[in-house]
Amino acid sequence: MRKDTGPGIPAIAEGLFGEALIRALNDRFRRVSGAASASGAASTSVATAGATGLAAVVLTVPGTLGIQSSAAPLVSLAADTQPVSLVALVKQAPVGGPVLVKLATATGLAIGAVTIPDGAATATGGSLAKIPANVAVVLSITGVGLTFPGADLTVMVRF
Repeated sequence: MRKDTGPGIPAIAEGLFGEALIRALNDRFRRVSGAASASGAASTSVATAGATGLAAVVLTVPGTLGIQSSAAPLVSLAADTQPVSLVALVKQAPVGGPVLVKLATATGLAIGAVTIPDGAATATGGSLAKIPANVAVVLSITGVGLTFPGADLTVMVRF
């Protein structure tokens, strides 16, 4: 059924054609939203492990790396949490020096650090401090390779 909403402007009032159009527009919106999220902006995601609760926080810094503070979006946890490991990966390894990554609270409390060696694509951090509840966690890149700094950093904080 068609209705005219003005001179020469037809509109769909109801029926299957209208529902199909809405589904098609929603699908288009999902594709555009997905493309926007994959556009190269830094991101944070939380991986869960069913009934066991929080398993990991994943922080990403896409593209060629550079020295920067607050390189990934801030994240905070609802309760005091003790991380068990800190793992850093790059898609393209640094050349001419290591990638140095530090994790700290916004108040300056060091949580942990990891160094990806020259030519390597992955590394695991050492001792880690407890992350206080409701405090922003900041990922900083404090060193990069000199010939090639490295690219597409992912840091996983596992609990």
